[in-house]
Amino acid sequence: MLRHDLWTDADLVPVRRLTYEDRAACMDLAVSRDWGPEDPKWRFLFDVAEVYGIDGPSGELAGCCTLTRYGTTSAAIGMVLVAERFEGRGLGRRLMTHAMGLAGVAVVSLYATEIGRPLYEKLGFRTTDRNVTHVGVFDGPRPDGPATRPVTDADLPRVLAGDLIAFGADRSDLLTTLFGAAEHFVVAEDGSGYAAAWRNTSMLVIGPVVADDARTARALIADIAAKDGGKVRVDALHAKTDLRDWLTASGVTPYFETSFMVVGGAALPGDQRRLWAPVTQAV
Repeated sequence: MLRHDLWTDADLVPVRRLTYEDRAACMDLAVSRDWGPEDPKWRFLFDVAEVYGIDGPSGELAGCCTLTRYGTTSAAIGMVLVAERFEGRGLGRRLMTHAMGLAGVAVVSLYATEIGRPLYEKLGFRTTDRNVTHVGVFDGPRPDGPATRPVTDADLPRVLAGDLIAFGADRSDLLTTLFGAAEHFVVAEDGSGYAAAWRNTSMLVIGPVVADDARTARALIADIAAKDGGKVRVDALHAKTDLRDWLTASGVTPYFETSFMVVGGAALPGDQRRLWAPVTQAV
């Protein structure tokens, strides 16, 4: 538990690795900041990421964040939350510096709301693109593109090998976990890409989407959306205008934007042209 005398210096506030038993407290904290409980996402995060937190004076969770490592070359920070009553005491900065220290030499990235962006800029993050979250019921025709089919166990090694080239860092643990948890996980029959989708509360999140070109990305997304028939969410960087314009025309319209930020504005590893949507902004 946090000692009261440490509140005078946020740099001395202890940060602990949270366990699955802390999941409910993380969801309560998220709800208090109008993020929603998102139980499926938190379950996934505790499976694939490291979750850290700060305990308040009475044992409550005062703040939390996640760190997802991809080998030693890339890492992502997400879900940076501080309880409203503890704002302005440097706890967000403490969580961030703790996670950044653990990331070591890896290139660290995150998605930032406008509220969090000033803090991240002070810590050396630079905006390299804007992310546009599209939400809606897909109502467009099936676009021209390769046929798709569900991933099999035999496909997984090829998917992981291709993802390593595209992403530039090893996220095999994350994708293997997703392979077992996703509602849909499909590949293009010609080997030009793959996509997965997982349900987060009221909608289906389509991601990641990795494809050689926009044509394949559109086909993968359309086939998943058609199977579900309900509201879907796709996150796409602003630079992916061909994908975003097609989503909008197909009923999956822009909902909100965040900043995609990287420490020092460094170039990310891999072939960013083949990355069309993340698993979730948290990772």
